[in-house]
Amino acid sequence: MTQKAQLSNTFLCNTSKLMLSLEWVWIAIMLLSYWHISPPIRDNYVFILIFSIPIYLARFVIHRRIFTRTPLDLFLLIFVILTVYNFHNAPLARANYWVLVCRPLMGIFIIYYFVEHARIHGHTRYLIAVTVCLTTLIGVIALLSSQWTISTKSDDFAFIINLLPKLDHKSVLPDMQLSFNPNEIAGALAYCCPFLLSISLWRFRQEPDTPSSRLDVVVHVIERYVAPVGFVIAFSALFLGQSRFALAGTFVGLFIVLLVILPDWRKRAVGVSIWSVFVLLEIALVLNILPLDLSPPPSNPDETVTTNTTGLNERDNRTLVARLDLWDRAIQMVIDYPDTGAGMSVYRAMVTRDEYAIPLYVEQDKRPPHAHNAFLQMGADLGVMGFVLFIGWYGIVVWMVVYCFRHSNLNSKIMSVAVAGSILSYMGYGIGDTITLWDRFAFMHWWFIALMAAIYITVRLDNK
Repeated sequence: MTQKAQLSNTFLCNTSKLMLSLEWVWIAIMLLSYWHISPPIRDNYVFILIFSIPIYLARFVIHRRIFTRTPLDLFLLIFVILTVYNFHNAPLARANYWVLVCRPLMGIFIIYYFVEHARIHGHTRYLIAVTVCLTTLIGVIALLSSQWTISTKSDDFAFIINLLPKLDHKSVLPDMQLSFNPNEIAGALAYCCPFLLSISLWRFRQEPDTPSSRLDVVVHVIERYVAPVGFVIAFSALFLGQSRFALAGTFVGLFIVLLVILPDWRKRAVGVSIWSVFVLLEIALVLNILPLDLSPPPSNPDETVTTNTTGLNERDNRTLVARLDLWDRAIQMVIDYPDTGAGMSVYRAMVTRDEYAIPLYVEQDKRPPHAHNAFLQMGADLGVMGFVLFIGWYGIVVWMVVYCFRHSNLNSKIMSVAVAGSILSYMGYGIGDTITLWDRFAFMHWWFIALMAAIYITVRLDNK
């Protein structure tokens, strides 16, 4: 090889290494950019997807592979093909394909970034630490930015909610719209709580390793101290928000975490006892056993949480009836358009048509954003194939969890349980509500699947 060719090859390798070292920056920029609504802001950032080309080429130059294979590959490929077919054939389609699918594509990139990171480093500890920080941040935002006054479900906790500091989302990053329906952000919190509790319990149970670098010290502090604080914050926000399905799913996820991670029966009994107190309290709230208005007269009427005068049980009954109608319309869309569904992210528009109208929402002059069921929503968005694909995704995730639990060391077993508990919690939420794949919190769906895939890769490589 000539000297010129050697220099060219060295420059190419160094450039490729630099690009791969900055891949996480690309992911972070997409998370921030694609959070925005469309139109107009998100439309202007779709071009960031183009950077996947040089990054994956750089990976080929350095590692002689574009990506590491996982059991999810076929399902992800089918999903991409299905979105293209859907966009061109669904009865109701959005104007711009790339604006619509930039969030799901970002999710797929997250999966392959996590898998590559795990393969190169041989562990997932850095990914776990970043996830702890992310889930803690979501808990803080939920406490400060939830729209408590749009629902009567949280009235029992008005005396607490009125004391919370409020983030003025119109002055703090106004383009980001940091203001949330408690039901919406509850789906993200359902992921957060079991994961944060798992890390907290495991790191206190485990003998601390001697840190070998400053980065390991930071990771140790995050896992040992940030995780428990994050759990308290995230669970507090979830419980105050009173999303029934999110709480039901989270209680199941937390129960599994307590049983698996706490080895001593005495500690397990204490953990389950505390868990039982919150479960019984929630049952009392749902059955309207507790007094409704515990809040003192507010000093500022503008900050008052609306008092519920109809009773929580009556509201829940009304909500359940509405959900039955929402589910029925989603099923009808699948029956009417089995190959495509109504179209990606068009449920809100479809229910304005007479044949899909929902009486309760017509009376209130409102349009529900989605089907309030994760599985039926996929059918309404992408047809029968989308419904099957969604089940297949989580079937593969369950398989990876079982594989890791049977063939790995204790640390990887605990990490797989942490992720599995979080995904199971979201599935409980997904029975009666959903974060669709096109929504701003949809990255949580991809993030935790990516984390499970990364754990699976480390276990598989160790076994080889």
